[in-house]
Amino acid sequence: MAYEVYGNLDLHLGQLKNTKFEQVTTLPTASASEYGRLVHLVPDDIVYQCQKQGDNYLWRSLQIKNVTVTGNGNVVTDVSYNGTDHTITITKGISAVEQETGKGLSTNDYTTTEKNKLAGIAAGAEVNQNAYANVKEEFIAMLNYGIIALIQCELGTESTEEIENGLAEKLYDKYAGQTKELMMKKNHDYGEAWRDMRISSMTDVILMKIKRLKQIEDNQGKTVVSEGVEGSYSDIINYSIFCLIQLEEGKE
Repeated sequence: MAYEVYGNLDLHLGQLKNTKFEQVTTLPTASASEYGRLVHLVPDDIVYQCQKQGDNYLWRSLQIKNVTVTGNGNVVTDVSYNGTDHTITITKGISAVEQETGKGLSTNDYTTTEKNKLAGIAAGAEVNQNAYANVKEEFIAMLNYGIIALIQCELGTESTEEIENGLAEKLYDKYAGQTKELMMKKNHDYGEAWRDMRISSMTDVILMKIKRLKQIEDNQGKTVVSEGVEGSYSDIINYSIFCLIQLEEGKE
């Protein structure tokens, strides 16, 4: 026995999408666990939905006939109606929560390598205890490039010739020493305030110095009240050193 569709067909069929669906030969017992589920009773070619009436659950016919079911899965992914032969096609698909054959939440579905890796983690261990440990080389690079920039300021931006190793080392030591001396003077005047700063905060200071350098370059090196490029390069060097010290001490 089959039933005709009633009411607004598009609305009625549209409500079936994303609903759990299964083809059965006999109706299961209506219960809270079946609530909202669709079943296609194959012998009678009728689609039922488990609904609630008062405190009771029951299977109610959705009054659709000539049902064709395609696809694999447990959820209705599409519903179409053919007005020529008055048939309804229900397409099934896999839901995000459908259990995959051979898999289970309590089974060892991940690899042995992954299992052993997890087993090797000590009790109470924390992930990324020092989130900045992998940027140590970046701060070293900024330190070196800062000194190179100071050397370039002395030699002139138009200088493209390579300099001898001995002179390069001499100039490097010169500006490393000057930058250290500047740091010692500032520590004398202001104390080691950087020790109370987070690495992320000092990184922000370095980025502000870089932005200031770009602005000075846009002004062809002219400044009114701010320090010149040499001061900014020195600050980048010293803040990079401060970050390296805190990394060495295990701070973040």
